[in-house]
Amino acid sequence: IYGTQAITIAGGDNNIIRNNLIYNPLPVPVDYSGAIMIDSYDNQTSWPCDDATSSIMPPNDPTNPDYPYYYNPRNCHSFGNQIYNNTIANYFIGLRWNNLAPEQTVIRNNVFSNWTKGSICNYNDSTGNCDALPTGLTADHNFDQGAFGFVNSTGFDFHLNSGSPLIDAGINPGIFTNPITQNVESLVPDDYDGNTRPQGNGYD
Repeated sequence: IYGTQAITIAGGDNNIIRNNLIYNPLPVPVDYSGAIMIDSYDNQTSWPCDDATSSIMPPNDPTNPDYPYYYNPRNCHSFGNQIYNNTIANYFIGLRWNNLAPEQTVIRNNVFSNWTKGSICNYNDSTGNCDALPTGLTADHNFDQGAFGFVNSTGFDFHLNSGSPLIDAGINPGIFTNPITQNVESLVPDDYDGNTRPQGNGYD
């Protein structure tokens, strides 16, 4: 995936963004853009919180679990996002969000290379700065800047050389129950090339 804003999400819960190579081939833009952008809203009646049609509207009943998404005061917060195993290079901001609800959001095993503003940025529209990460968000085993030992990043080859510090430096982001087979499976059973993970002593 490449471009100045590669993945953009406006609202919505439990988004999963994983196993992507995201690279900006252009000069790094000097603005608020990010490789992954997640916007979250509260008490908003305009887009993107007004996309419902009458055919899918839930009952006008505050006890209905979908009520806050369609009736005022409208909650269009985005929470429960899982963002892992992404390699992101050459962006102003690697991962940028506005007003993200931190509950159950996990950011793990991502590599952020050659950013200018921040790797994981809780963006403040008023100041243009990255505020502190909110309590309740899990962000660990991510790697910022440095000589990562890519084979040829400018040629879009993000395989790791044998001496790369990223080898065995990751973590298994977890397991889940497959709803079809009911088997317990790893969230990352294989790598970008289809090789079974982990290889060696740990996850890269």
